[in-house]
Amino acid sequence: MKTLTRIRNQNQNYARQSTRLRAHRPDTGLILLVGILLVIGVVVIYSISPTLSRELLDGGSENYFAYAQLGHIGLGILVFAVAAKIPLTWWRKLLPWLVLATLASFLLMLTPLGVTSGGATRWLGTASLSFQPVELAKFTLVIGAAAWFSGLKDGEIKRFSFALAPLLIALGVLSVFVVLHQSDLGSMLVLAAIAASIFFVAGAPLRHIGYLLGIGLAGIILSIVLAPHRMERLRTFFNPEQGIAETGYHLHQALIAVGSGGLFGLGLGESVQVYGYLPEAANDSIFAIIGETFGLLGGLVIVALFVLLVSRCLVIARWAHDRFAGYIALGIGTWIAVQALINITAMIGMIPLSGITLPLVSYGGSSLLFVMLAMGVVTHISMYTVRNRNENRTHRGRNGRAHRPAFGGSPGAV
Repeated sequence: MKTLTRIRNQNQNYARQSTRLRAHRPDTGLILLVGILLVIGVVVIYSISPTLSRELLDGGSENYFAYAQLGHIGLGILVFAVAAKIPLTWWRKLLPWLVLATLASFLLMLTPLGVTSGGATRWLGTASLSFQPVELAKFTLVIGAAAWFSGLKDGEIKRFSFALAPLLIALGVLSVFVVLHQSDLGSMLVLAAIAASIFFVAGAPLRHIGYLLGIGLAGIILSIVLAPHRMERLRTFFNPEQGIAETGYHLHQALIAVGSGGLFGLGLGESVQVYGYLPEAANDSIFAIIGETFGLLGGLVIVALFVLLVSRCLVIARWAHDRFAGYIALGIGTWIAVQALINITAMIGMIPLSGITLPLVSYGGSSLLFVMLAMGVVTHISMYTVRNRNENRTHRGRNGRAHRPAFGGSPGAV
């Protein structure tokens, strides 16, 4: 009852503060980076769509994958535009429904509605129209963790029962569905990173951070030891020449794709690995296709774009007008950073394969839509960053950004 009263009082404070804040221009750099990554993704998918269509589809348009991705992007832009207009107070009010929707979608995967592909049940719906509940879970965790930790009073973040215990319970429940049922350790690492980053910035004691990292490491080791396919992937990672025809096939073909691109790549439409050699060429393995098509320079450009995108999220978090907004931007930046890092490093053989998409670039609907939703929320936050009243008007009008640190300030939202 005390918790509900506190949340109600916070929402009233947020509503009062929102009337005192004026919107300014959104972060155009963030929007531009999102657009560039979307364009790169659809161009690469368009270049390999004819081959994929012949290899994977029985008839139909040779541009099926390109047209489908354009449809996903169109819907994603709509979601982005709507999210950029929604006040943050709405997400607080919708949080219980987001939690219920996430739990319901995970439970429905235990029914015949769960779609199994590649030995894993990670989708909900039908073979032609499916949805990944873990993408909803990422967004829900960002909003939930930001709401919880921004609502803690001074000193409560240091108490086990107020901070670390609820976090461990939430991650434990998620791991049951994501790791044990869906066999998706990569997504669980993203979820854990989101929660840990917000927990750390909120002021958690170092010993609690140590506990969290220790429990997380133990969980990773346990999940690998208890899953034969993960143990086999780990063996293949340390001995890549063994099992090339079986467990090491995907990694081997990804390395061939990246290596054959050289410095400048083979060029658009010249991919060889897409001819049935590289699994999931448009999805999880799209960075390998980018390396083959555009070479080392193209791969470095993709990495640089993600670095800039994550940097923009962190800058927006730094200048956010309150802790709730700042924690959301931080959590979303962590989401993009860790997911891109896992995907890219897996494709170049630095870590075992995880089966996770490259945000904004990979083919698919669920991941793209929820990342676009998250980017829309960050864009909304960027419109209400705190301004220095003494800053030069000309300079402020030119860049529309904040010039006074506000992250970690008193709670509030717009």
